[in-house]
Amino acid sequence: MLMVLNKCSCNRVQSQTFGDNSILHLHSYNDNDDNQHYFANDDVNERIRSAFDVHQVENTLYAVLGKRSDSLRKLDQKIQRINNNFKFVENTCQNTHANVKWDKYNGHCYHYGTDIIDWYTAKRYCQKIGGYLVKIDNTEENRRIHSIIRKTGRNHWIGLTDFKEGEFRWTYDQSVASSIPWYPGTGKHNTNKNCVDIGDFSGKWGDRTCSIQLAYICERNFCN
Repeated sequence: MLMVLNKCSCNRVQSQTFGDNSILHLHSYNDNDDNQHYFANDDVNERIRSAFDVHQVENTLYAVLGKRSDSLRKLDQKIQRINNNFKFVENTCQNTHANVKWDKYNGHCYHYGTDIIDWYTAKRYCQKIGGYLVKIDNTEENRRIHSIIRKTGRNHWIGLTDFKEGEFRWTYDQSVASSIPWYPGTGKHNTNKNCVDIGDFSGKWGDRTCSIQLAYICERNFCN
């Protein structure tokens, strides 16, 4: 510890500490004595002043706070997705399969889910009600589905994935999809985008991260 001593009639002690270095000041407040004596090591004092540089401290704090803020924002988004999924499961448990509405078309039945959930949750729900995430076999079926979902203003999950990168298969029967009507800029090789949706506006398909929350379409081969 470095001591800076003043002969005075009234002394005040102020201590500042940074890391392993400390400096202790005794200041003179004698109005009749203008002579103050300081014993200090200039090199040590310069290092202490540099360490306490206000701009360096502010820049460091802003950088740390910025990272913390970004991390908290991402955490809030994850919590919101989890809450949405739990709410969806809770509502599902309160309803029976008999309450599920099916739209009949060309020998198959379709359920247009309005809950906003991730792809995996949508897949499990479709299985729970006796169906599967929709498999779109041809242009006519795609046109029919698009005519319904465009009224909702929401994109919908379908049962197509490329968990084996670049090979898009239907979860219903594991058949490989052909002639996919991709939305411009989608359908490229990207390991972070393995699930496919159908757009409400264009009826085109796009690959997305499976954790994104969208509406969904279930299909079953038989319904009442």
